[in-house]
Amino acid sequence: ITRNITAYVNASGTVSITPAQVNNGSTDNCAIDSMAVVPNVFNCSNLGANTVTLTTYDRSGNFRSATATILVLDTVRPLVITQPIAIYVNAAGTAQLQPSSVNNGSTDNCSIDSMWVVPSVFNCSATGNNTVQLFVRDSSGNIASAFANVQVIDTIVPFVFTKSDTVYLNSAGTALTTAVRINNGSSDNCYIKQISVSPSAFTWGNIGIITVLLTVEDSSGNVASAPALVYVLDTIAPTILTRPVTVY
Repeated sequence: ITRNITAYVNASGTVSITPAQVNNGSTDNCAIDSMAVVPNVFNCSNLGANTVTLTTYDRSGNFRSATATILVLDTVRPLVITQPIAIYVNAAGTAQLQPSSVNNGSTDNCSIDSMWVVPSVFNCSATGNNTVQLFVRDSSGNIASAFANVQVIDTIVPFVFTKSDTVYLNSAGTALTTAVRINNGSSDNCYIKQISVSPSAFTWGNIGIITVLLTVEDSSGNVASAPALVYVLDTIAPTILTRPVTVY
């Protein structure tokens, strides 16, 4: 007489059963000498229902067999191992993180079915250190997770666009230009931190065409520059002062 049982694979992915586990009160008119069950060792390839045969022997050598169903299950969760990683935002200011990038040899007693990481998409607001969670699911649906550090980095320099400017010396003989006047729609994949122009102040000694440099720095410290022309003009007519004079 047999009974159906459930067996669970261990951390090594195997499980053994004994005749006593599937025996359900087998009897003999004299006495049972021994029992054997075949097969009695299972691994991950046997997950699900398996048929085994229980054979009983009495002391006279008589034997009889019956079958039972062994349901082999895996309830051991994967072992998740992570590693820190650095990723870089692209020209659109985004970065995609793959589970394999933070996985550091995660294992399972049977087999890993899938992995995913949360969050997996980053933008410029995530520049710096971020904590993500790597999830691992095995072929039996057992899920485990672990955390990892992801450093999001922006190494793309800004795009600098300039335009020429015309400035006029004032009554003191000086003139100024600004970064706003020279900038012509400079952009960055993330955020522009500051824009400056050098030189920005001129005197009568600069009358003519002067080359200036527009410099753009983004929020990650990436810097780019481009030249521009500034036309320095003097349009103020002289002030004539006269005095009377006596000649002999």
